[in-house]
Amino acid sequence: MMVSVLFVFCLGGALAIEDEACTPRVSDGVEVSGDVLLQTSRHSSLMGPFDGTSLQQKSAVWEGAGSDVPANLLFKDLPPHLQKLGLELFGSEKAVNELVAGSREDNIMYAGIPVRLRTLDGSLAHGLFRIEAHGYGLEFLRQVSPTGAMQMLDVGGNYGVVAIAAFKLYPEHMRVLTVEPFPSNFFMLRWNMWLNGVPELKELSPDFVPGVLALNHGVGDSKGEASELCYFPPNTMAAFSCNCTDWPLHQCMVMTTISMEDLMGHFGETPITMIKMDCEGCEAYGLPAVTRIVQASPSRVGRLAGELHGPGPELEAMACHFDSGRYISEVCPTAATPKVPIANYGPRQLLCGVGQAPCESMRTSQHAKALYPKYASA
Repeated sequence: MMVSVLFVFCLGGALAIEDEACTPRVSDGVEVSGDVLLQTSRHSSLMGPFDGTSLQQKSAVWEGAGSDVPANLLFKDLPPHLQKLGLELFGSEKAVNELVAGSREDNIMYAGIPVRLRTLDGSLAHGLFRIEAHGYGLEFLRQVSPTGAMQMLDVGGNYGVVAIAAFKLYPEHMRVLTVEPFPSNFFMLRWNMWLNGVPELKELSPDFVPGVLALNHGVGDSKGEASELCYFPPNTMAAFSCNCTDWPLHQCMVMTTISMEDLMGHFGETPITMIKMDCEGCEAYGLPAVTRIVQASPSRVGRLAGELHGPGPELEAMACHFDSGRYISEVCPTAATPKVPIANYGPRQLLCGVGQAPCESMRTSQHAKALYPKYASA
């Protein structure tokens, strides 16, 4: 039976292109274990011959280069753990070469921290980074956990910018579990971790070790189910749960799900400083699970941040229990206007306790297809 689910992805944060150099710190990679998803990329072919310089030499030249970063890296120039990951995800060196050629590297500022970021050409990532750089309040997590270790669950890893910035803000005290279902995004996430010297964890062990554990999964209401996602590559932020035969103009991907309970179980019973959930609809499953866990153990989660997508009033009420919705935005139905003559969806800040109209009340008959799963108490 096909389970309804949406992919997890994150693109929160404002972007400012900077000229300051960010010296790379190379860490040993670890191998990916568990299920991987095969997805061929739809990107440009290789752009010119490789000139013989190493990846580290190129990285030194690229500091501050912004959008002028050359795109002539090849499979053989990647570190061994990314070579292995690329073969697992895409099946051949040719497919990895095409993905690498269809990417760019920039030095950005996110939450006040310089981040080296490799993204796919044609994605809308950089525009979205400009919008929400400080929206999650990463700089102020010590208000949640004043001392000692901090932990974050990043539901929707995308290119890894939130997980990377969180670690670089608190390198001796932060460990992150990040999940991302799209193979191309997951590959870039792991690449960006390497570029920024972020330690890759194989597990979240009882003995605290700072770093990031990255998993190639999507969140659903149960573990190990198959779900179909429709989207226009490389823009995964508009992906939605679907029966692929109903959306022939979209690219289809089948992913294996993991539940929010399983994700939180990686932390044992220890407190989670922050859960970031920006996942184009998976909050319909994830947020009720978090709410149940917090009701049983109120100190389990310090902050909830992210985005709700076409939520019903039940989900909005759940989100309002966390900092009165301060770190939550939502995507709601919008009416047709002279400038945009079709019914659509648009963002707004969730405002709790002030009589804000429920997002669901804005839906009209023009919003023919609901693109997001609905929360059901059952």
